[in-house]
Order: sequence, then structure tokens, then C-alpha cells
Amino acid sequence: MDQLKRALAVSQSPEGEKKKCRTAIFVDGISSNTLIELLINLANLPRLYCLILDAWSSANKSNEIYQLIFALRTLKSIKLSVDEDDISIILPIATYQRSTIKYLIIDHSFTFKELFIILSYTSELCRLKYSFLNRIDKTIHKVLPITLSNLTYLVIETCYTNFYYFETFISKIKSKLMLLYITIQSEDIEFLNAHGEFEFSLYPGGPNQFISSFWIEHKWIFEVAIIAESIHYSVRRPYKKRWFDYKNNKLFDSIELSKSSQLIIKNTNTDEQLRLNILRVLNVVQIYHLEISETVSSDLLMILLNLLPQLNTLNLYYLSLQESKMSHVDESFIKNSIKDSNKIKKLYLKKNFSSSKN
Repeated sequence: MDQLKRALAVSQSPEGEKKKCRTAIFVDGISSNTLIELLINLANLPRLYCLILDAWSSANKSNEIYQLIFALRTLKSIKLSVDEDDISIILPIATYQRSTIKYLIIDHSFTFKELFIILSYTSELCRLKYSFLNRIDKTIHKVLPITLSNLTYLVIETCYTNFYYFETFISKIKSKLMLLYITIQSEDIEFLNAHGEFEFSLYPGGPNQFISSFWIEHKWIFEVAIIAESIHYSVRRPYKKRWFDYKNNKLFDSIELSKSSQLIIKNTNTDEQLRLNILRVLNVVQIYHLEISETVSSDLLMILLNLLPQLNTLNLYYLSLQESKMSHVDESFIKNSIKDSNKIKKLYLKKNFSSSKN
């Protein structure tokens, strides 16, 4: 702690003034009492921009710690990671006190109610990321809506929640989001099925209609990535040129946009797991473009072509024939299969076919 105090003193010295640089501080594994003492000293630091508090122990002093953080006059970015499974935040909703924080990462457990308390102090927030929301707060419907006019970026990584609580949380934040990234660990596939649970007031169709006129009008492109055993759904907005688009300034008509959904495959474990994941994807959206960022056997390619008969483009990193269980498979057979059994118009091979054994 004494070394840290000396470092803070140096940063406020005349030499530090000449550099006119912003200060970022990283603190790892600190007790609550030491952290409180540190935050009191940081209040006198004139250009504190970024603060990362990793694996600190709250010891039931999280309220005092948060109040000291909100009082830091120049702080713009902060990450809070607590080395405990369960902490409690009991603060009044902010009415006059406003923090200068624009970038906030919360990496500890909390309820939605506690999150809204924190957000009431950060009205200037531009980017928010939170993790470990693992305590269901059944009183979230009683939480008053909050306006975060500058919030454009929201990342959620959580588990043990359901669609009702997620929808309620989103509906109570008034903002102009440009990016929403959600990672939710759930074995309940019904989480993705929003039919019967809610309807977006902005979206006239069902949530699974990712190629509707609404999406086409806004040039929103739905993409899927299967990485190992996980399925990642994302929305590309606005449309950007992809590998199969030849023209830089091409104008896309409604037909092309309606057939723009793409599947990217990376780091797959087993062919059967991949097949099952693709079937799950097809329950959500039809796939017209396929990119495989790894070596694929001819057997697996045949399976994929049969699963995805509507493919317009195919991008292969490397096609191996040596693992094939079908003795008659060769390069010409693969090419003819692609030509005859699908609607593929564009084929890209990053590496040549391989049929010889090492």
C-alpha cells in the first residue's frame, strides 16, 4: 500500500503534470479495508481514467466501496471483479449524485434490482458489460425504468435466468443500443423460443422470422457460428461486404437480402454433434451461405450438403479425401456432387484437395 501511495504521489508531481497523461490503475487481490483506503486516496488523483479492481473481497463493505467509486470525479472506465459468490448492494437510488463513468464492467453476482441501483449513478454510461447474474429477482417488475441516453453497447454473460426476466430488464432500459451481445448458458432450448412469451413492439413478425420484410428493410443480416459444441447467433447491421460479394458498391435487392443468412463452422468436435447443431440451427433460420474454417472430410461434406440443400455459396478451408469411408470418392465426385445436388453458385477453396496419405 505504501508503494502504491508513492506511485500516486509521483503521478501528481510536476513531472507528471508535464506528461499530461491519463492514469490507469490495476489492483489485484486486495482486502476491503485496504481498497477503501486506496479509493479515498484516489479521490485526489486529477487524471484517473481507468480503474480495474480484480478479485477484491467485499467483506460486507460493498456499499461503501461503490459509494467511493461513484465519487471519483474523473473516472471514465472501471471493471469490478469480486472474489465472492454472493455480495449484497443496498444503496438508495441516485437522485442528485452522478458518476462520470462511461465504461462499466461488473463481474460479480447481483440481482436486477441491485444492477438498476448501480445504473442510477451512471447516467453517462456508454458501454456496459455484466456477468454472473445468478440470483433471480422476482420483484424486477417493480423496478422503475431508467434512461441511459448514451448507452449504445451492452454485453451480457450470465446463467440461471429465463426469458421473462431478460425481457423485463431490456424493456426497462431506455437507450439507443447499437450493439447487443448476449451469452446465456442454458440447457433449456425453450429459452430461444420467444413465441407465446412476448412480442417486440417494433417487430411485427415472430422472433424466428429472420428474413422477413422488417429485417430486409433495415438490412439486418442474421448469422450463425457453430464453435465447438456452442451455437452463436448474431445480427450484422448494416449489411457489409462478404467474401462472395464481388462488387464493392453493390446494391442488394430484397431477394438477395432474404437469402443472406450465413453459417460459419469452427473447431468442431464430432460429426454427429455438428449434425445435431445444424438441425437446431435450421429450426431457427434457413442457411444460404456456408463457411468451414477447418479441415473437413469428404464424408462430412456430403452430410452437410444434404442438410443444407439451399446453399448458394460454399467456402472451404481444406478438404481432405484421405479420411473418407467411401472408396469411390475423389475430387471429381466432390465437384459433381456440389454442382448437381445443390444450388451452389460460388465455391472458394483456400487450400487444394488432399487425397494422399502422409
